[in-house]
Amino acid sequence: RGYAELRADILMGMHDRGVSAIYSSDPCHKFAWCLDAISALRPSIPYIRSAHNHNNSHHGSNSASSGSSEAGGSDGLLDMRRIKEIQASLVGIQQGDEAQVDIAMIAASPQTSISLLRNIYACLWEVVGKGGLPRDDDRLIFLSWLYTLGLNAEKIVKEEYYEVREGVSKTLSHSFYPLLGCRLLDDSLRHLVPIPGVGLSPPPPVEDNLIEILKTEPMAMKVMIFYLLTRLAASDLPTVTQILVSMSNKGVSLSHEPEFIQSLMSLLIAQKDTKTTAVFVDECLFPYKTIPQVHLQIIRYAMFSGLP
Repeated sequence: RGYAELRADILMGMHDRGVSAIYSSDPCHKFAWCLDAISALRPSIPYIRSAHNHNNSHHGSNSASSGSSEAGGSDGLLDMRRIKEIQASLVGIQQGDEAQVDIAMIAASPQTSISLLRNIYACLWEVVGKGGLPRDDDRLIFLSWLYTLGLNAEKIVKEEYYEVREGVSKTLSHSFYPLLGCRLLDDSLRHLVPIPGVGLSPPPPVEDNLIEILKTEPMAMKVMIFYLLTRLAASDLPTVTQILVSMSNKGVSLSHEPEFIQSLMSLLIAQKDTKTTAVFVDECLFPYKTIPQVHLQIIRYAMFSGLP
């Protein structure tokens, strides 16, 4: 991960200083430049707003967006013009070329990864919100491929495997995205029509196949993690609890997701609801207490909540 960030930073540092030699000598320059532009985007994720904010959205942007940029559309989402530029930057890199490794490492840089994931998530919401099918959306599929490329960067380097072909698994495009998309629409309705005196209505049951996909699809796991964090940011603790308990019961590991665990606890502490947080920690985090990062975060929770 450190090398991935360094590779991208060196390219963009030389670009910013006008070192024109890299324009023609480094086949990854244009690709890195295009992905760097993505990091400026803050695409809208409309359904995480409260019902009040949703009804008044035309008066301003929500907390998950900050308007448009030159790289994206008016909603801050990466547009097809920029995607075509990224695709064009890859044309000169042939299958079997060692530059494939650098391409994967640039896509794996932390800043690029989170920007891609945010765009994937917002794009999925847009597709299902318009009644479309995720598998038919070229933008969503290409962004998913870029993110998957970054996830596989370490494997590509170690195995010196340079045959990197575009596309994503059918499990992701035909199964996971539609299942998660249905939940996005359900969440939107739950915010629009809250139960008086109670708040959000209970979330729909968790589909078994949705959880099973997380075991075999690393990309699906990352998108699910982003979904859970947005739900927690929207104070939808029942949904987060429900899914994490299902993940634990189905044997889905969080051992490779230390950043998620830390972000999860930060959001919980920020909500300052000691009673609810205690139930959440007991039901969702204690089953994973053997993971060092979970252990540390439980201790962190105890310190912030003032437990003896």
